[in-house]
Amino acid sequence: MRILDLFSGAGGAARGYLQAGHSVTGVDTVFQPHYPGPFILGDALEALERIGNEYDLVHASPPCQLFSTMTARHGPDRVATHPDLVGPVRDMLKAMGLAYVIENVPGAPLIEPTLLCGSMLGLEVRRHRLFETSMPVAAPGPCRHEDQDVVVGVYGHPGGSSVRDERTFSTLADWRRAMRMPTLTGRELALVIPPAYTAWIARHF
Repeated sequence: MRILDLFSGAGGAARGYLQAGHSVTGVDTVFQPHYPGPFILGDALEALERIGNEYDLVHASPPCQLFSTMTARHGPDRVATHPDLVGPVRDMLKAMGLAYVIENVPGAPLIEPTLLCGSMLGLEVRRHRLFETSMPVAAPGPCRHEDQDVVVGVYGHPGGSSVRDERTFSTLADWRRAMRMPTLTGRELALVIPPAYTAWIARHF
């Protein structure tokens, strides 16, 4: 498949699709020097309208700050500064008749989403993400955090506490191992999803 990766960031989702054997083009308003394929610097919705029909599948990861519990800790004023792009993206994708995946955090207004977590896919990272898809996608099983000896929390910045024990601090090396992305920076890792998620989703399409 040819996949258009909107709001791509450094390409966590893209790496999963590439691992599954597909080609991916990223779009983001911020230049991403570590993106693993062709990259378009620009607005995601404009790119979708202009070239979306050239692709077999569109993956969209709209900004999640509006729905994030981390943002909510800073109060309603901080929450109000972030846009809700989930609805506009969905409306455009459906109007264009495109196969799609919309990814976001728990609490985002996705329709009948599938929940994926690293522990379902053999990773040491606890990172719940929701996926709304234009065709059914089954989760590989329940979360298995309690069965894991190591659970790495990838949020904030390296040096923050792990999920399992607040006295145990996770390093950048821990993040890279848990996410299985050995070349990204801490800032990049904090904002992307593990490639294993989209590699799993690609199997259904």
